[in-house]
Amino acid sequence: MRKLTNVLSLLLIVVMLTMMIAPDCGAKERESVVQFTVGETAVTSHEETILTMPVPAMFGAGSKQLLLPVRSVAKLLKWGLAWDAKTGSCTLTSGKRRIVVKVGSRTATVDARAVSMSAAVLNTVGTVVGPVDVLLLMGASVKVAPDGRSCAATLASAPGVAVPVASGSADPAAVTRMSRSVTYATKKYTFEIIRIDLRGKRIHVVPVASPGGMNSGAPYTTFSVAKPLAMINALPFDTTIHVMTGSLGGGGVYPQVKAGYLETIGIDDHGVPFYAEGRLEVRADVTAEGETTSMKTYSINSTTWGGFTVYTDWYPKAIWVGSNEQLIVVDRRHIVQRVCGATFQPRLMKPGQYALHGYQAAVNHWTTDTITSLRNADSVHLHIFLGKRDLSTGFFIQSAPVVLRAGQPIMGANAYADSFRMTKSGARSFLGIGGGRYLYFISSPTPMTLRTDNVGSALAQLRLFSDVISLDGGGSTTLYYKGKYIYTPGRQLVTCLVVPH
Repeated sequence: MRKLTNVLSLLLIVVMLTMMIAPDCGAKERESVVQFTVGETAVTSHEETILTMPVPAMFGAGSKQLLLPVRSVAKLLKWGLAWDAKTGSCTLTSGKRRIVVKVGSRTATVDARAVSMSAAVLNTVGTVVGPVDVLLLMGASVKVAPDGRSCAATLASAPGVAVPVASGSADPAAVTRMSRSVTYATKKYTFEIIRIDLRGKRIHVVPVASPGGMNSGAPYTTFSVAKPLAMINALPFDTTIHVMTGSLGGGGVYPQVKAGYLETIGIDDHGVPFYAEGRLEVRADVTAEGETTSMKTYSINSTTWGGFTVYTDWYPKAIWVGSNEQLIVVDRRHIVQRVCGATFQPRLMKPGQYALHGYQAAVNHWTTDTITSLRNADSVHLHIFLGKRDLSTGFFIQSAPVVLRAGQPIMGANAYADSFRMTKSGARSFLGIGGGRYLYFISSPTPMTLRTDNVGSALAQLRLFSDVISLDGGGSTTLYYKGKYIYTPGRQLVTCLVVPH
């Protein structure tokens, strides 16, 4: 009996110790998302104040963006901050990471690399404030409210825990590399494959553009300063900042009826990868005095579509806006410029902004007056649809040809008879999905021609993928994995697809 009593006492002690030392995972998760609101000095997490700032978050009159006290952000994320009054710059440090922002400038220096922000840093009431980009540069993920007056930031570590935000925020085990060789039709194919588990902790796949902007290429090393987990050459479409790339952009014009390829791989707002085919369609929801008018891209003899064009800063030419027309520049739904009866230069827009040029009045079969709608607009929300799927909440890649569809090999290059990239022989890169949760970066040094080589049959033998589309190849072939380049390109790059660390 005494032995039984001792055993029970020992078990009770073990249970009590477990309860005392076991981490409160729920509490940690509760503290990882914080809220900033215009006019409020309190930074909250689940309605509890976790930090009081010396000045409130504010809404920039010029930039029309949420601005946050930089010193308070650094304190929240446990970064060091040094202020240089002579140069008007703040140096933020965490481990080996170093970020410098300067009053009056939209350019931040991140580990010696220049990065453009959406708004300039300001000195207000003796406090340095900057756009939410500062949070992003320090490793947090940010979701700004539609009205731009508040944001929720997901931190890479819970407040109060001194863990460098930009290091180790993603689970490295969710990104793995494999090498495979297969033979099909007497030809041997070698593939280097990086598998990304999209359900992995803090795994994000993001487009990264050249530091020089969308109109310029850059050395491949400039894309990996932040030491991502993985990277591949690609021309993605970032619908969150309206970055146009490749043929999808049509030289800086938003996708119209005939622009781009049909094959699309993307990640939806639930983190699920998908493959789809179809024509892209742009819809602008224009709000004026509380009423919203929806306008869709051009289609012949339609009563509701057309009469406007959407431009990004990648468009190189000047646009003449007639006196009976209207052009507006939109920055995160806010209208920052109106042009009528003057020449407009799209290339002078800030990154992330776009212009809507309305030229069709309501006459005959046209029932949507795009000119009046844009002239009276208070705000605009831009959507891009593929069938009924709204792609406006993330990114996608429209590239060709498809080589594997629903697990079946496809000679997709036959649909693009006039395309040089289908006939040239050389190394190739591919993007694939599989298992409802995996995204694959695939590169092969094996010279191949997409019109004659049935690479889809070779990939199908690996039994990893449901769908695979071809990216570019040749001199642009790039593959990076956890600190090492597997393939380096022979030319400068404009954009890459990256899994941040």
